[in-house]
Amino acid sequence: MNYKRTFAELEKKAVKWWPKELEATVAAESVIPKLIATQDRFISILKLSGDNPDQIFDVLQASGMLANLFLKHLVILADYGGELIKRLGREFTETFAVDPVTNRRVMQYVLEPLREFLSQDYQLTRNGSIILNGYDKSDGMPFDVVVEKDAKKIGIEVSFQVTTNSVIERKSGQAENRFRLMNENGFWIAYVIDGAGNFQRSSAIGTICNFSDCTVAYSKAEIAVLANFIQEKLND
Repeated sequence: MNYKRTFAELEKKAVKWWPKELEATVAAESVIPKLIATQDRFISILKLSGDNPDQIFDVLQASGMLANLFLKHLVILADYGGELIKRLGREFTETFAVDPVTNRRVMQYVLEPLREFLSQDYQLTRNGSIILNGYDKSDGMPFDVVVEKDAKKIGIEVSFQVTTNSVIERKSGQAENRFRLMNENGFWIAYVIDGAGNFQRSSAIGTICNFSDCTVAYSKAEIAVLANFIQEKLND
């Protein structure tokens, strides 16, 4: 099987949007419903504070609204603007939908099927690292997931972005050096990449594909492909 895909090959496998089961879980944990439910109270706090900025702390304390929730309202207001928020109406939740989704949920969606497909002989470590000759940090090169078996190791990087941002560019900038060092030390590097935002950065994704031993998209079928790659490399 060809695990080293081109940008076009990877895009054909991509799901681009959050899987329904993950979307439902994340929605339940999202701060957006809380922001909507407390929007009127937030506006009242601002009005009651009047022209005295110092008074806002007393009003906030009396209101019972948590300080971190109030701060989230302020961030949204500062970034987006009050008038535009009012015009959004029902589209508010879609516009400010959490992206990226909490890292914990993203990793679970990769780790859980991997544990299904791989036997207990394989050690999976989230936020692990691999010690490499030639790498400038003594605690090793960090990875979202490290898979080990009998001293053989694979480092896995995961990125799912529905909206575009600079994370994938950072991973792309590091890809060549990480690939070279891993291979020189007898290890392998793999990527799980998906999301409509990521695929808007075709150059970055193409670079990662060039400097990866295995690149898959974000579905259970694709994680099964990654599991096959892991078994082939670590069982040799």
